[in-house]
Amino acid sequence: MIVVWVTKNSSNPQVKWGTASGDYTHILDADSSSYSASDMCGSPAIDFGYRDPGLLHKAKLSGLQPGLTYYYTCGDQQFGWSQEFSFRAAMPAFFETTTRVSAFGDMGVAELDDSRQIVSPEQPAINTTRLLNYYRDETDVVLHIGDIAYAVGYAATVSSPEIQTLF
Repeated sequence: MIVVWVTKNSSNPQVKWGTASGDYTHILDADSSSYSASDMCGSPAIDFGYRDPGLLHKAKLSGLQPGLTYYYTCGDQQFGWSQEFSFRAAMPAFFETTTRVSAFGDMGVAELDDSRQIVSPEQPAINTTRLLNYYRDETDVVLHIGDIAYAVGYAATVSSPEIQTLF
């Protein structure tokens, strides 16, 4: 499992995880990266609404037992930790089981958090998000298969110690 998250600040980003809620028996340092306006392809990405993306963190959890549920939190001691999240480790490829998949692409854009990053929210994007959330306990894999970014200069808005995960 790869855990990815974004923060404005971080001193030592880590993921803590274990098989019981609140009992994190493992800890792993994350790799961090970022980008700047000079890395973008040009206008409007570098001028209209551009904001610093903060730090992008990634940690690969290994040694997981197939079928077990794991609980995790990400962040660091200085700037704080995320809420707890969970996932079920994948079964081996040779194991016969039913896998329930939700897949979508080019979902569109919408905001319900008053970020004002878009002018006109698209109802299909809101409906897709609500349906994914509704069926989350009955879904094994979610695939977002395309059009995952728009080069309009907007990135995740974060403020320390708030942590946004991509999962």
